Amino acid sequence: MSGSVASLNAMRSEQRRRRRRTRLIRAVIASVSLALVATLAWVVLFSPLFRYDATEFSVSGLSKDAAIGEQQVKDALEPFDGKQMFTTRSSAIARAVESIPEVESASVDRVLFHGLEVSITEKEPIAAYSADGRTGALAGDGTFIKVSQARKGTLPVIRISQEAPGHARVMRAVATILSSIPDDVRERINIIDVGAGLQVTFTTGDHRSIIWGVNEDNANKSKLLAVLWGTESSMIDVSLPEAPVTQ
Repeated sequence: MSGSVASLNAMRSEQRRRRRRTRLIRAVIASVSLALVATLAWVVLFSPLFRYDATEFSVSGLSKDAAIGEQQVKDALEPFDGKQMFTTRSSAIARAVESIPEVESASVDRVLFHGLEVSITEKEPIAAYSADGRTGALAGDGTFIKVSQARKGTLPVIRISQEAPGHARVMRAVATILSSIPDDVRERINIIDVGAGLQVTFTTGDHRSIIWGVNEDNANKSKLLAVLWGTESSMIDVSLPEAPVTQ
């Protein structure tokens, strides 16, 4: 009987030891796991290993005669210098690059450990523009952008009379009208004259004149111009679509 009791006590002692060992192993595993999580969180959130370095970036998408260069991109990226990679949204960085007037859109990819790959789509200049002491070009969205001299020389020139309204209105109106003109006509335009009341007249390289008028009813004017352009008239007036005139 005493032997059975001793054996039972021994079994119970062994079970208690096993439970203590199991609890100890679980505690160690939990501690190690917590330490790993804490370490990973520190690496991701605070470690200098994954901080952006504003000097480590590459740029793609710029044309040979682009008016902007890496310095402008670097300036746009400067506010993110030292920020953690994994807590800074790529979209926020892209928007900063898109704040450059000549940039239409941008996308950003992270490059471990500190760098960025920036892909840029430039705004397309549609006319050379000089006003308010600035010389550059009108973009398709109606904004002013810088362009190289080589690129500027390929663009039609906007001439603004003293009677014309504010230049911001001029740029918006000309950009909207140009987007409405048939492609085969637009590529022939050399001069864009803007007068009082935002009256717009175009002159082509072969000295044909297109009187467009104001920035209204552009769709009907464009349809008329597409038809009348084939007449090879030296002057086409579509300023009143209901009563076009040719000479």
